[in-house]
This record gives sequence, structure tokens and C-alpha cells, in this order.
Amino acid sequence: MIAKISKLKNFGIFHDFSWKAELPEFQRFNLIYGWNRSGKTTVSRVFASCERKCVVINEKQW
Repeated sequence: MIAKISKLKNFGIFHDFSWKAELPEFQRFNLIYGWNRSGKTTVSRVFASCERKCVVINEKQW
């Protein structure tokens, strides 16, 4: 299970993201929500990239 995303560099909207200490770790179930263009799809692509062990840029690669 993925507990947190430590760092993201130049991945979609995330140019230099690092997990802050005050953010809780992921649990068994998580709700990810936000404004349009806030990074929700990019986060799902991070998880898909971890699952496939390659960088997933868009759904057409699947």
C-alpha cells in the first residue's frame, strides 16, 4: 500500500512537490477532490505509473 508520495518533480502540475509533515498519510480508502486543474488526474497517473512500473502520461498509453 502507498502511504505517501514523498516527492514529485516535473510531473504534470507538480513541478516541485514534497510531502509536508502535517499531511496525513494515505489510508485504506481516500477521497481526492479539488478544483479543476488542481492535480487530481495527475495523482491518479502517479498511482498508475507505480502500478505499471513506467511513466503513464495519458490514458492512450494503456
